[in-house]
Amino acid sequence: MRAQRVQRLFYSYVKGFSPDSRELAEAGFVWKQDGENAELAFPGEKASLWENYVAAHLPCGYWNEYLQEDSVVFLFQLPDGFRRYEVYDFRNEEVLSLCNKLCGCTFPSLREMLMENALYRPVIEVRKLVEIPFEQMGTCPLQTARLVLRRFSMEDAAAVFQGWTGDPVASRFVMAAPHASLSETEQLLETYQHAYQRKDFYMWAITWENMVVGYVSATEQQSDIRSISIGYCLNRRYWGRGFATEAASAVIDYLFGQGFYRVFGYHHPLNPASGRVLQKCSMKFEGVIRGGSMLAGEICDCVQHSRLRWDPCI
Repeated sequence: MRAQRVQRLFYSYVKGFSPDSRELAEAGFVWKQDGENAELAFPGEKASLWENYVAAHLPCGYWNEYLQEDSVVFLFQLPDGFRRYEVYDFRNEEVLSLCNKLCGCTFPSLREMLMENALYRPVIEVRKLVEIPFEQMGTCPLQTARLVLRRFSMEDAAAVFQGWTGDPVASRFVMAAPHASLSETEQLLETYQHAYQRKDFYMWAITWENMVVGYVSATEQQSDIRSISIGYCLNRRYWGRGFATEAASAVIDYLFGQGFYRVFGYHHPLNPASGRVLQKCSMKFEGVIRGGSMLAGEICDCVQHSRLRWDPCI
C-alpha cells in the first residue's frame, strides 16, 4: 500500500493587501475575506511563493506573518527595504518592537500578540511552538562550495606548523607565541585527537583542494543560555580569498542546527580584517569590551560581534 502524503498547511492573516490571485489559487492557496483583511491557508512547500508575493504586494509600513509547523515567519515592508525574520520560541525583541511600532500597540510578547488573532489561537495552542532541541554532535565533517571542514589528524602537523603555529605573522592574534618546533604542533594535534571524543569539542581543519589552509573552532560555551564563540586562522598564503568567511558561515549554521541560540566572535582592535569576517557572517557589532580578553598572550580590549539564531542573514 502506498503511503499517503500528509500535506502541511501554513496559516496567515493578511492585512494591507488582498491575496486574490490566480497564481496563488492554482498553487493550492485558499482564503476567506474578513472585511478588508483575509484568512489564508496554503501548502507548506509553497512558502517561498507566498514570501515573493508578499514582497511584491505588501504596502510600506505593514507586515505579514505566517505560522509554520514549529515557527512563525515575519515579513516586514519598511522604508529601508523588505525584511524577513523566522521566530522559533517567541523570544525576539527586535520583531516585537517592530510590530508594536507599526501597529501602535504595546504587546508584552509575540505570543500574546499572535494569540489575539482567532485564526492563530487554535494553531498555536495545538502546536505549541516547541523549543529547539539542544543536542551537540561535536566536530562533524562540513562542506561548502570550495572547502571541506574536517577533523585534524596527526598527518596535518607539518602543514599546520608551516601555515600558522610556526609563523609569527599568521599566529599573531591567536597564539601567545609561535611554536618553536614541529614537535610542539604535534603535541597540540594530539590533544585534539583526545578531545574529539567529546560532543562539545569543535575544531575543524579548513581544507581547500586537499590542502590544510587554516582552522575554524567554537569555544567558550555557556550551555545555560546556548551561547558559543567562534574563532579562525588561515595560512597567510590564503588570505583575501574569502576562505575564513566561507568556513565560519558553515560552522555558524551548523551550531544553530545543534540548538545554539547565540554565536559570537571577537577580535583584537589591531586586527580589523577579522572583524570584517564576522560582519560578512551577518553578525552585529556589540561593542568594545575594555580589557575583556587575553589575545596574543596579553590582556587587551576586544571588539565583539554576535548573531542570534533568529537574526536575518544580511
